[in-house]
Amino acid sequence: MPRRGDVDRWQGRSANLVWQFFTDGHAGVEFDDEHAEAFASDLAADLRTALGRYPDDRRLAELVRDLRATSPEFERRWGEARIAEHRTSRKTLQTPVGPIEVDCDTLSVPGSDLRIVVYTVVPGSDDASRLDLLRVTGLQRV
Repeated sequence: MPRRGDVDRWQGRSANLVWQFFTDGHAGVEFDDEHAEAFASDLAADLRTALGRYPDDRRLAELVRDLRATSPEFERRWGEARIAEHRTSRKTLQTPVGPIEVDCDTLSVPGSDLRIVVYTVVPGSDDASRLDLLRVTGLQRV
């Protein structure tokens, strides 16, 4: 299976972040309990919003149906009937240069499907130093 950083190798359903999260876990990304709960709930709620916006989208409906059948965690969250969008979470990314804690902010344009995900680290922190090193080394093992 490709590493998450190998974006161009993911195809079909396996390229879908929500499918990956609820069926394969989130290898390489760690959340504290609060942010893990919020992120999983937001993913399900965001899909519910999308299905409301595009009720005739067959592939979207199939994704939701398959997630409900495959993942008890998704099914539980789907049953909450929450409608929301991603906002903010904190994650620890496992990288070749060591763990990097990032704040993840998702910016949405109202009335559209445009999402911009912004990852930041605390300036001058160890995480910032590791991120700088990662820029130089890429996905190579050090």
